Amino acid sequence: MPQAARHTPVIRFNAVHRASIEPPSAGLSFTVPAGQLAALVSPEPSVASAVADLATGLAAPAAGTVRLFGDAPLTALRDGRAGAVSRHCGLLQQVTVSELLSIVGDLAGGRCPVADLAERAGVRGLLRRRTESLTAGEQARVSLAVALAGAPELLILEEPADGLDEAEREQLLVPVRAEAAAGRTVLLVTCDIDTVSEVADRFLIVDRSGLVADASAAVLGAGSTAHTLTFYAPTATEDLLQELPGTLRVRLSQGRARLSTTDVAATLAGLRDAGIDPRRLEVGDGGVADGYLRLVEPGGGPASGVVETTEGAAR
Repeated sequence: MPQAARHTPVIRFNAVHRASIEPPSAGLSFTVPAGQLAALVSPEPSVASAVADLATGLAAPAAGTVRLFGDAPLTALRDGRAGAVSRHCGLLQQVTVSELLSIVGDLAGGRCPVADLAERAGVRGLLRRRTESLTAGEQARVSLAVALAGAPELLILEEPADGLDEAEREQLLVPVRAEAAAGRTVLLVTCDIDTVSEVADRFLIVDRSGLVADASAAVLGAGSTAHTLTFYAPTATEDLLQELPGTLRVRLSQGRARLSTTDVAATLAGLRDAGIDPRRLEVGDGGVADGYLRLVEPGGGPASGVVETTEGAAR
């Protein structure tokens, strides 16, 4: 491989503007190098969606350039160097998962056997199921298998855990982590920081003005005193959990609670006082999500404690 090709960023946004936004600034610029698991997060769903569309070639920038491996996004997708899961793409209906993976595998030139795709995406037990019978979590994992069919070097996943509960989300993120560990470049585009807070190596925070911050997990979470509590509590309600001492935010799905707190002891005491016994309790570092919220909420920004970096900025 020529030396110039080895140093070409996998993803490059250079002074990019969306068609629907008047360009008041220099535009969105960043690069993602090979082998990185990066999350692009925006507090505005329309911004996250627009970036995903630009990265996958579903939309063209009004100004600036978007390149994957130095080429137009559609070229990289057509050649199999990139694979994507987009909100625009559903699964082919009236076929089994095995038939679907066989079809997309043939279209991709037979680069990955069905059994290999199923193993990597964690869908071996679904091969005989018809696609229209799948749950949301199962559909997400099958969509990942479809994106892997061309043996891509890059995966772009838009809102990968949208609509999934905690268990389904983890079932999806396990193979995503494995693909990154195997050396693939991964870009997760989302407006839900909780989806990516414990997964990504790097966080690109974007709003309508462009790139707000480009930081590692350590930098984004620096100075945070927040922690994450995850547990099962079938009788709990979201309102009750939100009113617990120290609680910042709550996610509750099918009895599994995930909340961020600034005072673990006070929150657990509040649970006991409310007659709730948290089962399978896990305590984790909530710094990334807390740092993100301090950055994007009114009055936030780098001055509020999150250090902005320029690592990976387009040059």
